[in-house]
Amino acid sequence: MLTYWIAYSLKERPVAKRLQSWRDYRAEWGELRASKCVVGSDDDIYVLVKAEREAVWNTFRFMLQAEKPHRLIEIEIASPTRVDE
Repeated sequence: MLTYWIAYSLKERPVAKRLQSWRDYRAEWGELRASKCVVGSDDDIYVLVKAEREAVWNTFRFMLQAEKPHRLIEIEIASPTRVDE
């Protein structure tokens, strides 16, 4: 099932488009500074990240395959996040 989903996902949005999206985010946000990492459950990790150029905090959620070797399935970005510094 996961293999099918990955193949389908890459067909819908190829690696080149994904890389361009990341480059666009990086150009907009500037340097990203990870501040805190929290395990949400057995198959996801949250990282609190500050976009230095915009001085905005974002939450990156890394969703992992439940079975070993726990491959990365998706990255979800929630922005902005309120943080008391």
